[in-house]
Amino acid sequence: MSSAIDKYVYVTVAERRMHDEFRIKYSITEDVKKVEDIKHTRIREALKLLDVDEKVDDKIEITTMADVPAGTGLGSSSSFMVSLLLALHTFLGDQVSIRTLAEEACHIEQDVLKEPLGKQDQYMAAYGGINQMSIDTHQRVTISPLDLKQENLKNMQQNTLLYYTGSTRHSGDVLNAQKKNANRDSVYLDYYDEIKALGREVKKALESGNLHRFGECLNLHWMLKRRTSRSVSNPDFDRIYDHAIRRGALGGKIVGAGGGGFFVFYVDGNKDTFHREMSGLGLRHMPYSFDLDGARVIFCGR
Repeated sequence: MSSAIDKYVYVTVAERRMHDEFRIKYSITEDVKKVEDIKHTRIREALKLLDVDEKVDDKIEITTMADVPAGTGLGSSSSFMVSLLLALHTFLGDQVSIRTLAEEACHIEQDVLKEPLGKQDQYMAAYGGINQMSIDTHQRVTISPLDLKQENLKNMQQNTLLYYTGSTRHSGDVLNAQKKNANRDSVYLDYYDEIKALGREVKKALESGNLHRFGECLNLHWMLKRRTSRSVSNPDFDRIYDHAIRRGALGGKIVGAGGGGFFVFYVDGNKDTFHREMSGLGLRHMPYSFDLDGARVIFCGR
């Protein structure tokens, strides 16, 4: 079960006429003559996958911006990958499907860069919405949008609160630790079976409007998630979580792999009081809305 929110990654692609170098601008600026010399791995591999250097006469400039920091569990890396591919396809004049965007992003991150990631972030960035994702043993993905009444959607958004812990982490470190545990002891696989079953229960709760049960499922999920690896949480995060439960949250979790980034809590009581409590612990509230549209082109000047 996953949802997309209105925190975005922006990618622009432009021709560099009269220049003989690619310019790549993110936290640093790269000026290179050849695609293979680009240090930004995702940009380099996207340009290679789409044969951009062979299809355009001039070099190009790629600029990126993001609403949230990397390493916060909100899927910003995969969102960037999807946005970059959409921008490049648009620049090349390609008609590309949403599924192709998601699969190309998965291919680069999983097969080329060998990152220990799943497919949920890429698909959610591409499709948007609130969805159930089913991934079979051949890695084929089925997307099923939830049948949510507008009132339930509104209440869910109002009561599901995001707080930034101020710390980031590399998701690969957390995921590798979880994989190592699962390969070593089958009891960890039992935890994942229970987590999968909770996903089905969350779908049932949301579509029936039982948001109280949704909050309880978040709590059960976090209890299971912490068992998969010690790197998922730490004593400070455990204290924050326990305090949040005492102050009215029905449940919550660290978003994404764990280890840092954002807490999400479900709170159907007094939000102002809860905000003050979390602020007193050093957490920053991040307002958001659900995004139902997925990856899209904002402007095309060609």
